[in-house]
Amino acid sequence: MPLLLHKEESSNSASQPSKPLNLETHFFRYSAQYLEGLKVEVNKYLPEGTTWVSTSDILTAILWGSIVHSEDAIANDDVADETCLMRIAVNCRNRFNPPLPKNYLGAAFGVTLVNAKKADLIAIGTATEQILSLPAIANVAASVRQSVNSMDGDKMKAIVKHLTSQQDVTNLKLCQEPAPRVAVVSWADQGVYELDWGAELGHCEAVRLPSFKAKRYPVVFPRLPNGDLEVLVSFDTETVKRWKAAYDVSPWKA
Repeated sequence: MPLLLHKEESSNSASQPSKPLNLETHFFRYSAQYLEGLKVEVNKYLPEGTTWVSTSDILTAILWGSIVHSEDAIANDDVADETCLMRIAVNCRNRFNPPLPKNYLGAAFGVTLVNAKKADLIAIGTATEQILSLPAIANVAASVRQSVNSMDGDKMKAIVKHLTSQQDVTNLKLCQEPAPRVAVVSWADQGVYELDWGAELGHCEAVRLPSFKAKRYPVVFPRLPNGDLEVLVSFDTETVKRWKAAYDVSPWKA
């Protein structure tokens, strides 16, 4: 089995379905101007082995911290040694040699794992303009960057070669084990708002999806014309309520 790929065992069909949750789909908007300034400061605190992080790495760290804070209904002070795992989708178009052509419309991504200290994630999730831990953001963003850098064209070619040789790919999943439930997906660099759809449609005013019937971890939507980023989530009402409360006092809201 190639790296970044695993076989998922079939779930037990006899298991009882869980009680449906009262889910709420919500958009949060993050300031591009603030993220750019934050990147400059965070790069001063990076741990050894990481020379730089992007605004995307920082936003991923912020979203992950928001997830951990919002989903942990019961506060736990004893988190010093705890770690968390997250799946992250990595755009592989430019990682092949030669890169995929710009007019290639198919999906081209791999999924890798990121791990970070829970204490850092909670510090991010509870950040305000008055209380902001730059080292915590730097640590998590650096872990994201290291994980993204581990993805290359050779690994993806090995995955594609393995998949094309299988008669049944039903249970084959991207991402090495253990595959955590938490995930962040980004469409930020898909230039949707720049596209001209012709005289009848013109330019896109807003990218939206219908409300989700199932839980959905953050999806970063295409970058808005002013650079801001919209993020969709779908959680139970209480989790969304906690996320909103933290977001409203955060320094990065737009």
